[in-house]
Amino acid sequence: MRASESIENWYQPQRELSLEIARNFIVSHLNQKLGLAANT
Repeated sequence: MRASESIENWYQPQRELSLEIARNFIVSHLNQKLGLAANT
């Protein structure tokens, strides 16, 4: 079980970073689309 816990602990920061990058990407593109829609 020790190796399994180490692997899980190692992947946790990567998962959080990946979620943060995806969230920022989505928010950025939504803001661009909303900005374009407001200007038309």
